[in-house]
Amino acid sequence: SDLTESVSQLKACEKDLASLRSEHTQALCEARSNHELVQDRESEIASLEAAVAEAKGQFHTEQKEKHQTREALQKLQIDFESLKKRSDDAEAKLLALEQESKELGAARATAEEALGEQARR
Repeated sequence: SDLTESVSQLKACEKDLASLRSEHTQALCEARSNHELVQDRESEIASLEAAVAEAKGQFHTEQKEKHQTREALQKLQIDFESLKKRSDDAEAKLLALEQESKELGAARATAEEALGEQARR
């Protein structure tokens, strides 16, 4: 009777052990799977971090280029204003010279006319 009970307890222990082994094997599989998922996520995070760093670098480069372009445009605007002033000054001088030329032409005509009258006398 004790032997039968011991055999029965042994079989129950073997059954419990098999069940625990099965649970342990399943837990190991889940742990491996979770570990792989963690590695995949870490890889994705590293990839995203690299993409963010690249985008930041590109953004800063574009900001620097915009600033340089803005500075170049301001310099061109200053150069344009300077050239426009020089052009306006040159145009004013040209108009003054044209006026002077007309006056000299009129004075010459008057002088030639006076000389012509003197020559006739």
